[in-house]
Amino acid sequence: MSARHRWTVHAGLLTVAAAIIAIVPIPPAQAGSVTFVHRASGATSEVPSIERFAPRSGPYHTFVRIRGLHFSGANSVTFAGVPGRFRVVSDRVITAFVPRRASTGPIAVTTRAGSTETSAAFAMPPLLTGFSPVSGKVGTRVVLSGNGLVQIARVAFNGVPARFKMVTDHRIVARVARGASTGPITITTAGGSTVGPADFTVT
Repeated sequence: MSARHRWTVHAGLLTVAAAIIAIVPIPPAQAGSVTFVHRASGATSEVPSIERFAPRSGPYHTFVRIRGLHFSGANSVTFAGVPGRFRVVSDRVITAFVPRRASTGPIAVTTRAGSTETSAAFAMPPLLTGFSPVSGKVGTRVVLSGNGLVQIARVAFNGVPARFKMVTDHRIVARVARGASTGPITITTAGGSTVGPADFTVT
């Protein structure tokens, strides 16, 4: 990795951080600012690039293998901007786990030389694990629980769109819509759709 350092050179000795790096008789007429370039051993000056990753979608804690170039010295891997745990396997391979609170979006790798991100998004499909109450009339407030409940585009009771509010990435509050009938609750996000574990009964 190339690094540039600029020091003021006076006639006599040139020293940096108390260590003499050169003993050069410099005439007063040539004193001034000089830029030095050195290459750090074992590092790379190349900006990383991502060629592909697999799988292309998954829930939290999914194990993802990222392939590309110039990964040595990586200090960050993010999913839609959320940092995840990762391991640099080689200069061409990184493995990572999808972090909590991540959402559908690009994967980015950062090294000292720069950053790069995927052109395609890693998709995080939602998971609806339960809801309460399990029955109710039109207008009933229903709390939906699950994972990946972000970037919500639609909540529907047996196909009828409902008003909703995201409380956290694990909880949504929705109201049974007029015209809804007994059937499944469906949540649609940027990462895909999910259906509840049981039907909601409209009374």
